[in-house]
Amino acid sequence: KNDVLMEVYVKWEVTKENPGKFITKLKVVKDATLADLRKLIEIHLGIDKQDFTFLLLGDPTGAPITKENEATVLASKLPTCSSQLGGHLACLRPVKGAQTPALLPFSPLENKLPATPVSSCLKKVDDYLSPNLRL
Repeated sequence: KNDVLMEVYVKWEVTKENPGKFITKLKVVKDATLADLRKLIEIHLGIDKQDFTFLLLGDPTGAPITKENEATVLASKLPTCSSQLGGHLACLRPVKGAQTPALLPFSPLENKLPATPVSSCLKKVDDYLSPNLRL
């Protein structure tokens, strides 16, 4: 059964903003395509799903593989890991502008809210809690 499966180590591309974090290790059949890998990776990423493209490390062009071509590229064509015998490395490039709002810092809207002195907030609260309130 081991000759049918291969291990694929999945990590993000190293950039200025990203240290190339390891994502997961997957066991896939040897004839799995990058499209198959994408499905497994998207399940693994779950709610933090970040859109990505595959990079063929070692390819002279260094061009990312388009989603349309993922079904034609076998995962076994990915480069082998230098530190792991028999394992392949899938390097993912995050797609710019596809970040989920949870990953973004506070929105500029919060900077536009009028500054309200604490004393006026407390006064409003005191008004609502005062015994003079008519029901």
